[in-house]
Amino acid sequence: MSPSQSPPSPSATVRILHVAMFTAPCAAGVIFGLLLWMGRAPLVNPAGFEAPIWIVSTLIAVLTLLGWLWARPRVPPRPETASTDAFWSPSTRVSALVTWALWEGAALAGAAATLVTGSLLTAGLGLVALASLLVSGPSALESRRP
Repeated sequence: MSPSQSPPSPSATVRILHVAMFTAPCAAGVIFGLLLWMGRAPLVNPAGFEAPIWIVSTLIAVLTLLGWLWARPRVPPRPETASTDAFWSPSTRVSALVTWALWEGAALAGAAATLVTGSLLTAGLGLVALASLLVSGPSALESRRP
């Protein structure tokens, strides 16, 4: 960055990070979906993998629920008088990133498990995690009031 450039605002930075965190599981899902459609997946026969499918499904569900029940409530609501840049203090950014990371990880695990096994359960749970990431973006967190 040259001396004449100023760093991006906190709200702009958070939006860029959220888009990146949302794009990664979307891209993985599209690529893995194409592999399934082309007949290159599932990589293993799911008949012998019922237990691992349930374990991974439980992991995805736990990560998604942790995001909703533990991490998201830790993101404070924005006070009426605070600007969006003032709202995105370092502690608020960390809380939001932890929340989004839980959902991103769950979505990626769902996509990977679906690629390996072809399980619709892991695909559905991964989509729930991805939807959680989408509906709790920066604008949604900024619009919450005390």
